[in-house]
Order: sequence, then C-alpha cells, then structure tokens
Amino acid sequence: MKLLTTEKGIEIHIQDDGIGIPLAIKENIFDAFVRGDQSRKSDGGTGLGLAIAKQVIEKHGGNIKLTTNGETSFILFLPKKF
Repeated sequence: MKLLTTEKGIEIHIQDDGIGIPLAIKENIFDAFVRGDQSRKSDGGTGLGLAIAKQVIEKHGGNIKLTTNGETSFILFLPKKF
C-alpha cells in the first residue's frame, strides 16, 4: 500500500500480486453483484463491496480505478476539501 499527497488531494494505491482479477470481469468489477471468483459460492460474499466503495468515493468527489500490469492495483483518489 502506498499513500501519495498532491496539490489536489491524496492517492491511495493498494496492490496485490495474487491471482488477480479475471480479464472477463475487469470492465465490470465495480458493478453490483460482480464477484472475482465465481467458483466460491459459499463464502457469503454478495459482490457489493467494490460497488459500495466506488459510490462512497465518488460521493466525496473522488474516483477509484483498477490497473492490472502484472499486479492487481486499485488506485483511489480523494480531493482536498477547501
């Protein structure tokens, strides 16, 4: 994890070098009910976590994106409030 400050706000970088996000769902990963591992049906997850996180971040004027360059990375940006 990495935290960067800029003149406009902060960026939080969260990286994982695990199995990653399947390319088939990369474009929809922030949609409700999308789950990364479709084979795990009994873990109780609903696929709402990233959808809710995106909504909260956007309500604060920020954004979140996913990058997959050998590692899965989520980059969150939250602006400074003046």
